[in-house]
Amino acid sequence: MPRTDDFEVWIEVDGKRAEEYEERVNQINNEKEKKTMNTCFIPSVAGKNFSVVIQDLRVDRSSRVCARCLVDGSFMFYRLTRVTKDDPHPIKVDRCQLTADTQCFFRFGAIKLSDDAQTSESDRELLSKLGSIQVMFRFITDIKEVERPMDNFAQLSRAPRPVYERKKKGGGHRTEIGQEVHNPISKWRTEWKFRDDLPKTEFTFSYAPEEWLKAKEIIPRSPEPDGDGSHSQTDYPECDFLDEEDAEAFRQL
Repeated sequence: MPRTDDFEVWIEVDGKRAEEYEERVNQINNEKEKKTMNTCFIPSVAGKNFSVVIQDLRVDRSSRVCARCLVDGSFMFYRLTRVTKDDPHPIKVDRCQLTADTQCFFRFGAIKLSDDAQTSESDRELLSKLGSIQVMFRFITDIKEVERPMDNFAQLSRAPRPVYERKKKGGGHRTEIGQEVHNPISKWRTEWKFRDDLPKTEFTFSYAPEEWLKAKEIIPRSPEPDGDGSHSQTDYPECDFLDEEDAEAFRQL
């Protein structure tokens, strides 16, 4: 992921940084908003756990910063960056708080399809954000500790609705609940106010099976071995999650 002067984010799978492809940076700079948007693609493997790693690169950390993470368009966690200037260690998050006493690990999973439109997911915005991990940095002020119950649990469903097969989501992966662990939360909460006068920084990772990324030529193709390279459709279970055009491109690898 293109790092900014102030922040860097990456995704780790099996303790290794995921390869990043088609890195892009866009800027919004007007009277209403100043924001830097960084995007890229990463390969995902269904059944593999992953971590979100956040690095504050600022030398001057007198202004506190909050990192907010959304996965597949749903809230997962907040983290406040560290104040200590000489602490080089990044913040690594591999789980989220589901309830007051339960956490779960992040895990890539396959999107389930259905031929029943009535029982399938109908939220267009959610469907458009499946297969994405987003971290936004915002400057904050008026930070204080208060005693109150937690009210912003991760919005990760134990039983996500399937996707209507006629709206096949290219890529075919989403994030699911991994192993659950018992972890009661503290009664103390950190509260703050966002500073709208300072710029925002956003990192978005679009994830999909490596084969799909190769089919879309996001990952460069490897040289084909000698032979006709023909395969039957059943050789590629991931094609079940692609539309016909994408699936055909996939089979031509």
